[in-house]
Amino acid sequence: MRRQETHDETIARIWQEMEAKRLADLEAQYAPRVKPESTKPTWTRRQDGTDEMSIPARAGARMIHGLASSSSINSHGYALISRGMDCHLPVALLSSHKGHSAPIGEVFYVRRTEDRIYVRAQINDNEAGDFAWTMIRSGELRCFSGAARNSSLRLQGIVEGKTFYGAWELLEVSICPTGANPDSVFEVYQSSSNETKFFSRPIADKSGKALVKHAEPELPYAGVWAESEQYERGQFTTAGGALWHAEAASKGIKPGTAPAIWRLAVKRGEADRLERQHASTRV
Repeated sequence: MRRQETHDETIARIWQEMEAKRLADLEAQYAPRVKPESTKPTWTRRQDGTDEMSIPARAGARMIHGLASSSSINSHGYALISRGMDCHLPVALLSSHKGHSAPIGEVFYVRRTEDRIYVRAQINDNEAGDFAWTMIRSGELRCFSGAARNSSLRLQGIVEGKTFYGAWELLEVSICPTGANPDSVFEVYQSSSNETKFFSRPIADKSGKALVKHAEPELPYAGVWAESEQYERGQFTTAGGALWHAEAASKGIKPGTAPAIWRLAVKRGEADRLERQHASTRV
């Protein structure tokens, strides 16, 4: 027959159980925590020898792409060497380096080469983003301007008053009417956009000679006008046998019906020849 524990034994057992639980809780509280695996994006080497870094973009986001920086000497008299750039995505997208606490978007893709930094950025879906997008589409904002974190700058050398920084961190990228770097231009990014142009065109003179004119984004002939197509400012299309130049971005507005949107560039006849030539070069 099992002996019934005494009152003192019951008290002792309960105290031991409580003490064991207290010690277990303390061990759990102060035990080293296992850190979750880092999801921080890192640089990946491409087959062409360049490096890229990216994070997912929002579905349906309004995007732009172009050169945020190059190794050219800018209008401030210094050069940020592209291969020495580092960053942490997402990088803030600002307008003319204003509003650090409330960016209008973010850079989600970066690619660096020996002499240039290519980025893709998405614009926020809010009123500020809408206003910025309107200015982008109209061509009022067409240049990138990359800014380095001051504490990250590593001096490479100074030559005849021109300063070269061999290592630096990309703090933010701004959109602006005119940037300090003549190579830093951008365009609206679409699924059919070709980024190769930003790597094939030569960058500005590294000698420090003044280059005040910015490289123009390449806006190819867009073929025969179609109501369903989106046209960007600066593109050309043919309609009614004539060649038209887009003065502003539009969709569904037929050339010849809105002078503020479409300007006649080449009259009927010559435009037909250009159209046939364009068709013969398609693959």
